[in-house]
Amino acid sequence: MTVEELYRKFEKLTVDMVVEEKHDILECAAMMMAQAEMAKAEADMVQNQLKQQQIQVDMAKLQSDAKGKSDKLQSEIDLNIAKVQQGNIELQQKQQQLDNTRDAKVQEMALKVTELEQKLQKQLDSEIKSNTLIFDPVLGDFINA
Repeated sequence: MTVEELYRKFEKLTVDMVVEEKHDILECAAMMMAQAEMAKAEADMVQNQLKQQQIQVDMAKLQSDAKGKSDKLQSEIDLNIAKVQQGNIELQQKQQQLDNTRDAKVQEMALKVTELEQKLQKQLDSEIKSNTLIFDPVLGDFINA
């Protein structure tokens, strides 16, 4: 039997008691007080149900807020990871450019050194040739080579 059914039963008994006029006023008062307590109990139960519903609503809001904050943080983390990865790619590209420039300069310098070595070797050969004396047995003297 539900609270509402019980309340209705008390209400019918009270009405019957008043209509029959067989009961004294104290019995009627007791019956009315019982009805009032039943109504109060029902109101308390409804109030508790409302509190539980409010708690559930508040909990749902908190869960939603937490999920939103978690999603936002994850998005920020993902964005920062993407920025770091982009920065790494840019650094690798710049390093590759520096390496290419260095390699080109090394080759250029090696070519210049080779050209200088050849030039110096020709000059040295020329100097050696101009300073070299060969003994001519026919003349009996040294002559330039």
